[in-house]
Amino acid sequence: MADREIIYGGEANISQREIVYPPEPVGGLSGNIKRHEWADPYDYLGYAIIGSLETESVWTITRLTVNGAGVVTDVDVLTNVKWSERAIIF
Repeated sequence: MADREIIYGGEANISQREIVYPPEPVGGLSGNIKRHEWADPYDYLGYAIIGSLETESVWTITRLTVNGAGVVTDVDVLTNVKWSERAIIF
């Protein structure tokens, strides 16, 4: 498994099966909006600047692949993408 790069100060850690969101708001605003969706076998986690639309290419999305035993087998991260297109962009 290849190491994943740090995205906006956050990281995906497959060995600990956790997603760490940015420690500070992206873009200097008062916070981020977050989205989550489970679509077997994928777990999607996304964040963007407050006020962003799901159809804007401003989202950072992490996709976990989870096998039948509940073990995370892969982590993919994309930046500057649309939350509304998460199922087709990976």
